[in-house]
Amino acid sequence: MARIDWRNWAPPGRDARGEAVNALGCLAMVTLLAWILFAIRYVNAREWLFLWENGARVLRTGVKMQDLREIIGDIPLVFWIQIGLAAVTAARHYADHYREGSRPVYLMRRLPDRWEYHRRCLAIPAATVAATAVLLAGSLALFYGAYMLFTPAACVVPGQWAEIWRVL
Repeated sequence: MARIDWRNWAPPGRDARGEAVNALGCLAMVTLLAWILFAIRYVNAREWLFLWENGARVLRTGVKMQDLREIIGDIPLVFWIQIGLAAVTAARHYADHYREGSRPVYLMRRLPDRWEYHRRCLAIPAATVAATAVLLAGSLALFYGAYMLFTPAACVVPGQWAEIWRVL
């Protein structure tokens, strides 16, 4: 397996490997936070479907589960914050080329590959945005799957798959 030369993926003087590891760590935390929030909200909504009668847990009659969109609520916001932080990182990478002292922007503009400058500034933030979008879509699909799998069939509100994308 080939090793990645991290020096080519960030502005001069930046630790590209460290930034990539930090971005992956933030993605993991954002995803875990989203899943924990969904689990808490879903369990609370599901518990409302039941009541205790004579020491036994019984499904209430005629009740429907809370809409999936309402359960998800503002959870996608954590993913959008991650995308915003990636945009800030890209802006910071561009600004790093204009720091006091030596200005690497002049060297970057003279390189034969005219895309080198932008590649160094945008590679890690763009990869972070792409990974965040994939994790957001995957999380929404998992939330839908959990909703459909663990909600009693009599309590499922129809049409949830069409409504799930409105949370974005």
